[in-house]
Amino acid sequence: MVAGLAQADTLRMRFTEDNGEVWQWVDDALTFELPEIIDLRTNIDPHGTAQALMQADLQQDLRVDSGKPLVFHQLIQVADNRWYWYQRYHHLLVDGFSFPAITRQIANIYCTWLRGEPTPASPFTPFADVVEEYQQYRESEAWQRDAAFWAEQRRQLPPPASLSPAPLPGRSASADILRLKLEFTDGEFRQLATQLSGVQRTDLALALAALWLGRLCNRMDYAAGFIFMRRTGLGGADGYRTRAQRFAVGYSHCGARNAAGTGQPDWQHN
Repeated sequence: MVAGLAQADTLRMRFTEDNGEVWQWVDDALTFELPEIIDLRTNIDPHGTAQALMQADLQQDLRVDSGKPLVFHQLIQVADNRWYWYQRYHHLLVDGFSFPAITRQIANIYCTWLRGEPTPASPFTPFADVVEEYQQYRESEAWQRDAAFWAEQRRQLPPPASLSPAPLPGRSASADILRLKLEFTDGEFRQLATQLSGVQRTDLALALAALWLGRLCNRMDYAAGFIFMRRTGLGGADGYRTRAQRFAVGYSHCGARNAAGTGQPDWQHN
């Protein structure tokens, strides 16, 4: 585990704040500790206890300035031939692509060592290469062209939707998350998908959510933002499988225009 973690330099990233400005750097002197091993084989409920231990760890204050490690691994043995491999990373260090890539590399190192072979080379792109690529892009004509394109796309969007009667300007910001879970029966969703055979099911689900929000806010035209994650540049496209130390989290704006009398949203993807 330690050998695999050491191959991903973004796991040694450190963060600090100076006069309201956040800085990050790679701490080359940082070393990872061996994972803690917990033996629960004699416990009356080893699986339940293991789950409780993992949940207790997640319930801590794990913010980046909490002093807790940003990378944490634990091995919990619940039977002679069964273990839990618990991994926790701060999201500033890894994303959904990086996590399985690091896990695969650790497993690859483990299997290689079992065969008595040397440690395989790191498949990850050094973070310095990613920074250099980004700086070159910011100084290119492509960046100016892309910025102008997205500014125009945003200008053409309808006003954002809101479920609150209060006006958007001057409204106090909040990090509160409102959750409402609705479920279709398999038959209902399958019937819709059959009627719209040319539409991917993910697009259909997004359209249904947009239609529902439009009805709630009583708006025919509105804009909605959706957080997404994708790969770009050195870590992009197919390369994410081996160069999984760069990620982009964006905020995709969609214009939803519900056709009058049909209740069917007409999308403008931006």
